[in-house]
Amino acid sequence: KNDFSQELNNLSKHHHFTVGSHWSSRVVITCSVDSKDGNLHFIDGEDGGFTLASKQLKKRLKL
Repeated sequence: KNDFSQELNNLSKHHHFTVGSHWSSRVVITCSVDSKDGNLHFIDGEDGGFTLASKQLKKRLKL
C-alpha cells in the first residue's frame, strides 16, 4: 500500500498530473460497464473512498 502510494506520488510529480487516494479495508463495486471491447468496473472504498479521495485531491489542487 505505501509503495503504491509513493509510486503514484512520484509519477504525478514527473508527469504533471494530480491524484487523490484513500485506502480502505473493504471495497464495493459501484458500477460495471460492459462493452464490445471489454468491461470496466468502478471500485469504491466502503467507508467513503471516492469522497475522501476527492477531498485529498482538492487539497492538493488547493481548491
